[in-house]
Amino acid sequence: MKRAMAIATISFWLLAGGSAAPMNPPVSTPSGPIVGEVQNGVKRYLGIPYAMPPVGERRWREPIPAQPWQEPRLATTFGPACPQPQRDFVRLTGRMDEDCLTLNIWTPALEKTDSLPVMVWLHGGGFLVGSSSEALYDGSSLAQKGVVVVTLNYRLGALGFLAHPALTAESPHASSGNYGLMDQILALKWVRDHIREFGGNPKNVTIFGQSAGAVSVTTLMTSPLAEGLFQRAIAQSGSVPNRLRCLSASRPNLPSLESVGEAFAQRLGGSPELRRQPWQKVVKVWETTLEETPFDSDMAGSGTLNHLSIDGYLIPELPGTAFALGRQQRVPFLTGTVADEGAVFAYNLRINTLSAYTRFLNQVFGSTLAQQYWALYPARDHPSARQAIRTLISDLFVLDMKTMAMQMAAVQPQTYVYQFDRVSRGNARSGLGSFHGIELRYVFGTLPENQGFEREDEWLSQRMAEYWTQFARTGNPNGSGASWPPFNAKSDRYQLLSSRIQTDRNLRRQSVERLAALRQASTPSLCDPAL
Repeated sequence: MKRAMAIATISFWLLAGGSAAPMNPPVSTPSGPIVGEVQNGVKRYLGIPYAMPPVGERRWREPIPAQPWQEPRLATTFGPACPQPQRDFVRLTGRMDEDCLTLNIWTPALEKTDSLPVMVWLHGGGFLVGSSSEALYDGSSLAQKGVVVVTLNYRLGALGFLAHPALTAESPHASSGNYGLMDQILALKWVRDHIREFGGNPKNVTIFGQSAGAVSVTTLMTSPLAEGLFQRAIAQSGSVPNRLRCLSASRPNLPSLESVGEAFAQRLGGSPELRRQPWQKVVKVWETTLEETPFDSDMAGSGTLNHLSIDGYLIPELPGTAFALGRQQRVPFLTGTVADEGAVFAYNLRINTLSAYTRFLNQVFGSTLAQQYWALYPARDHPSARQAIRTLISDLFVLDMKTMAMQMAAVQPQTYVYQFDRVSRGNARSGLGSFHGIELRYVFGTLPENQGFEREDEWLSQRMAEYWTQFARTGNPNGSGASWPPFNAKSDRYQLLSSRIQTDRNLRRQSVERLAALRQASTPSLCDPAL
């Protein structure tokens, strides 16, 4: 058997054109043998299918586990990205295709008995864009710190989240939409069943994500379908959803997700034709549909509102309600924000007049509360209007994060909060400060050379990676370096991650308290029993 495996490895190496990276012997998994390669002292396995292609009649259905294979499978290139519109801030390195449900593994394990902690990454992108193949998500550096890193693709946009009465009617659970979250859950089940073969411990899994990935993390913490699939959770710049569309019931200023799906289907040619349309047309028509919804796609949180829904199955209730009542999974939890979350969103919104700022406040908060938000974030001219939006959105991120952290700390003492405010010399040129997503390269250790990163940035990246991996190991980020105390509502302590690391208190407390009062006044009604 060993001789056969060795011959298979050599054959794959030759078929791959004699890759410079040495090949690994095939790993025998429940799905079939997998051949990877060694890079930067870490074994990596790319483009492993965890589900059958969600095409044809499998489009807009729950994912089905991938069919097992017999011959060794070469896993040295990323799978295609899931179909999505092109965005400047997402750097796709390969092709797109609807057959995209793959995952990638980086492991430092020498033997499958090593039983290392596992970190499963859920990428952001507003549930509309993003891919596990983006260069900043390379897992090599994190894996070198003694963890197994897994990144994955999940369906996006209409292909991942379309809700429609016809789809609801054919579902055995009387629900539709949220297929991208179902993909994430199936990938976690694949990790549970396979990761031991790569030296990982299936009983020590941390899910972590940023932006929409963080929303995915917190939503999975409230879903009965994800129970027991992870033991720790990290949410970066994204909080538990406290406002979602209902599947079928429309509310004032918040149409149901099925009604959005019906508008999309009408543009696409009618429900009987939906599964026959090419994915390119689906992506284009979904963009057009979103442009006509009340929630601008450039606004923070619109990706969640336009894609997730309370479906009575995967999301049985508003996740924010579940957190408030202590019904979430009570796993050790680490969360935080960056200092200038609102900068990118304010820039993309292009508020060029005071009247545009007024329309923005009316659209997002309603005419009754818009004046109160204006009083808290006043503007006198165009530059100050954009700055007001930037500050408002940043404060809202902190409010949602701290509310969630308080709810977690009430049921789980191992709750930790951070704020990242480092601005490298290169990033300072943008004028966006510590913008949304800036911390990702620090966590993954993928700071590019010759782009203005300094010795302090390398140092901070090392410290953050140590915090993250130590948390994955034990549920506590403390190991070496500056001590990070747990968070609770009374002490309001958090870790400031910057050119220096230190513990601080009362993050934006005054602004958060004023916003919290307004948030109470704008809490939406719940879905009716029909969802």
